[in-house]
Amino acid sequence: MNKVSAWVKTLGFSVTASILLTGCAGIRASQYANSRPEFNVREFFDGPLYAAGMAQNSKGKVERRFEIHMVGQSGRDTVTVREHFVDFDGAPVKPHEFTLQLVDSHRLLATGYSPVGDIDGVARGEAYGYAVHLTYNAIVTTNGNKKKVHVDDWMYMIRPDIVFDQSKVSGLGSSIASVTYLIKKFPPTPQNFKAMSQ
Repeated sequence: MNKVSAWVKTLGFSVTASILLTGCAGIRASQYANSRPEFNVREFFDGPLYAAGMAQNSKGKVERRFEIHMVGQSGRDTVTVREHFVDFDGAPVKPHEFTLQLVDSHRLLATGYSPVGDIDGVARGEAYGYAVHLTYNAIVTTNGNKKKVHVDDWMYMIRPDIVFDQSKVSGLGSSIASVTYLIKKFPPTPQNFKAMSQ
């Protein structure tokens, strides 16, 4: 069971009539077209990175705190990131990876694992200025049962070495949870590669 599956289990996957979390509804990534710094996902996720964050239920209660050690390797139009999770609240985790593919200067696709769960098919997104927006369905497992949730994921480059990620999770049109974390990019030294590979 992954870390988000654990807090979905805590919630009993009760999708009640809660209002979807406020935030980026109605906002398009293109509204950030003239912003800086420009968020090049292939360049940012290439090399050693560290992330720390939390998962909250629909009422705002923190259910999980975690950190992620990451190492990315870029290709011509892709970057594949290997992740090692550390969950501070006891949920068992294992290494995962995800791949971002650049379709053109603004469109991108993602496959593999996300901090919410396994991406169901392909995540589709846009990148403009300092913002990247991805939407996708994710599969989480609770008590051996697989369930599908929808994820609205925004990433914002605060400065060239720091990105803030905010994902909102919903099911059947209602809010379930949010996952927020900060990603720090480190210089590509042998020591940093070693530290972020475990």
